[in-house]
Amino acid sequence: TDRNGDVALVVPPGSWHVTVRAAGYTTHEADLVLRSDVEREMGLYLQPEQVIVDKVAKRVFLNDKVFFELDRSELKLESLAVLDGLVRTLKDHPEIERLRIEGHTDSQGTEAHNQTLSEERADAVLRYLESSGVDRKRLVSEGYGEGRLLQQGDSDDVHATNRRVELHIETLSDDHTSSL
Repeated sequence: TDRNGDVALVVPPGSWHVTVRAAGYTTHEADLVLRSDVEREMGLYLQPEQVIVDKVAKRVFLNDKVFFELDRSELKLESLAVLDGLVRTLKDHPEIERLRIEGHTDSQGTEAHNQTLSEERADAVLRYLESSGVDRKRLVSEGYGEGRLLQQGDSDDVHATNRRVELHIETLSDDHTSSL
């Protein structure tokens, strides 16, 4: 491909199954029938992966945040799609034998409240993954409250940055192969 991700190919007439893959993007497939008397352009657009596994950093990264109801541990509906992507990724990567789900809060409220809330939120993610078919033995949850802030300050943006779920690979097996 060129730097814009475009590619030009001359393909002989016939029936073709086209598969386009790129690291960090979803795979796109299409069937194509070419006649000898017709020139054809085809556009295939790849979407960024929702979940990225970084085995070197021993992290799993989500392209979207996991959102919860205000000051509660109930998952918001908008978070289910990203968590479903995580379920698929974990099923596709059995070499991730143990994943630690970390809950983090901002510094608003009491330290004790934030600790409890972060534990409950991490556990809510664990329960969702388990209820979606991920083996419980592969999951552990831990809350850190406001103990590991990414940013200091009192703005809404700073608080939003500090409220997060992180995914850390605790055990990675060499016994399985992976497509990543």
